[in-house]
Amino acid sequence: MRRLILTVASVLLALGPMRVSAQQAPPPAIVTQGLDLLRTSGTSAALDAWLKGWSDESAVAAKSQLLPVLDEIQRVAGTVSGSDFLGSADWGPHTRRLYFTVLAKNQPFYCRFDVYLAGGEWRVVNVTLHTNPAEVFPPGLLMPGGS
Repeated sequence: MRRLILTVASVLLALGPMRVSAQQAPPPAIVTQGLDLLRTSGTSAALDAWLKGWSDESAVAAKSQLLPVLDEIQRVAGTVSGSDFLGSADWGPHTRRLYFTVLAKNQPFYCRFDVYLAGGEWRVVNVTLHTNPAEVFPPGLLMPGGS
């Protein structure tokens, strides 16, 4: 697994800075609905939205791991007021990685969602959350202006 992560990081570094273009497809509704629920209904509702389509057993296990993390991040960051979609890495017609800054009262936090198009519906297959952007974004996205 570590080798796979290093390989992906190496490929991202070789590709250079990620540039966001106006022609990029909007994020799938499953992600934005979860972010809206995070703002209006809280962490549990957001996770329920993002885990839609998972088996019951997998959703319960993922939620039990993610809920304390998201609760702690929101405790530190404060009340969520919105989010900024920064861009995506499209890995083909069925898979994408999406990057967001979540705006909160005390400080922003950062999210990465891996999504998969299956049976005509987008599903979130991985969520990464952190208050440090370096833990979530590829190096090219960390540079101001994407340079």
